[in-house]
Amino acid sequence: MKKKRLVLVGGMCLALIIIASFLMPGCSKPVTAPAPATATATATAPAKPIELSFQVMWPKTMATCKYAYLPWVAELEKRANGKLKINFQGTNALVPYPETLDGVRSGIVDICEIDPPGMTGRLSLWEVSTITNPYRKEGAPYSRVSWELYKNVPEMSKGLEGLKVLFSWTVGPVYDCTYRKAIRSFDDYKGVKVWSIGAVSGYAREAVGMVPVGLEVPEVFTGYEKGVIDAVGMAHLLAYDNGAWKITKYITVQPWGMGNWPVVMNLNKYNSLPADVKKALDEVSGEYAVNFFDKAFNDGVAGIKKEYPNIEFIYLSQADKDKIAGLNKGQADAWKKVVMSQGYSKDTVDRVYDEFSKLEAKYCQ
Repeated sequence: MKKKRLVLVGGMCLALIIIASFLMPGCSKPVTAPAPATATATATAPAKPIELSFQVMWPKTMATCKYAYLPWVAELEKRANGKLKINFQGTNALVPYPETLDGVRSGIVDICEIDPPGMTGRLSLWEVSTITNPYRKEGAPYSRVSWELYKNVPEMSKGLEGLKVLFSWTVGPVYDCTYRKAIRSFDDYKGVKVWSIGAVSGYAREAVGMVPVGLEVPEVFTGYEKGVIDAVGMAHLLAYDNGAWKITKYITVQPWGMGNWPVVMNLNKYNSLPADVKKALDEVSGEYAVNFFDKAFNDGVAGIKKEYPNIEFIYLSQADKDKIAGLNKGQADAWKKVVMSQGYSKDTVDRVYDEFSKLEAKYCQ
């Protein structure tokens, strides 16, 4: 009897243990089969993108950067598929403005926008765009004129030796902003004090009876506000950035001269780029950049006009334009004289002026 009881108790205990193993799986430790042997994989960190420095002559907050440069940089980085990072900087951030040409040539900065008037005669041929043409149309493809001039006239590369010219562009002609008195006709120019820089630009203003006043760029808005000058002559986006549009009531859409800016890269740095990164840079340079910048600026001007709907835009009569055109030869001769005094031959200067005039007639009139 005792033996049967022991067997019964032992059987019950075994049953309880089996039941418990199902009810409390956490208490059991199943045997894990060894993992099959695998080859050891070495994790490779993604390569850091190549970084290129890029300095322009505007503060990064300006409309020229907002509408054109920053979207262009973004497109370049996108096409490089993460292999390129542009360190984009505004004026004087990496190299002082007057030293930009030497800075990019020496490699202090990789890519740089160059302002020819600030290069003390080294890029004087580029200043042909400062000559007035009263028949220029608002919103025309002016960057195309700049780029084709560079491509068509070999002498335009003088002063840019050892550099890769990516593209050139212009923000378009200078127009006069006023708020005390509107300029509605040729006769209204007489006695108007206008901000102007450069001998050639001043010549055109004096020829119509205006009084050129030289101010440093940071002084322009204050001078305009306080009456030191009566008019601010700037391209639409630049006048907007300078603050002039805040108090402007009238803009006389009579085109004066315009800037003309090559964007260049250190040639050794360009040649050192991997083929796929170089391809991405080439794709957004030249023709692509010209079309990109012209569209960006025209879109930008359309946007700021909506922001200031009360500004009156005034267009001179054909007769007044013809009067200004009659003064054009004198300004062109003044420009040629200045440039030839810097060592350029008469043949070269004439060829640049003639080609520039043909391109303007083709695209902008």
